[in-house]
Amino acid sequence: MLTFHRIYHQVCRMLLVGLLCLTAACAQPSGIKTLPSSASSEPLPVVAPSPSQTPDAVVANLKQTLSQQVGIPATELNLAEATATTWPNGCLGLAKPDELCSQMMIRGWRVVLTQGDRRWVYRTDSTGRVKRLEPQ
Repeated sequence: MLTFHRIYHQVCRMLLVGLLCLTAACAQPSGIKTLPSSASSEPLPVVAPSPSQTPDAVVANLKQTLSQQVGIPATELNLAEATATTWPNGCLGLAKPDELCSQMMIRGWRVVLTQGDRRWVYRTDSTGRVKRLEPQ
């Protein structure tokens, strides 16, 4: 009989500890804000610097990438506009179907390159390593 009571008390303790752990894991810590599930792919407004304030490496990287994609020499591509912005996720607000994106806000640039009347709009992270071409 003594053994049954010990086992019963151990099982009760384990259940109680499990319930406490589950409760703690499900509770949302205070001070952490979640984004609404309908977060837009539009960038959050940020004070826009002039194109001359865009890091040269970001612009050079984008010109080189576009040059290779469309076959135009990078020297013929012009920086028309550059805006500092914060993107809603790791896909810079341009997720492809069935693509998983990190759900953290990313600081970066919206850069417009032109050649004559042709125009391309890129979204990048702050370094220009992550870049996406906006659909035209």
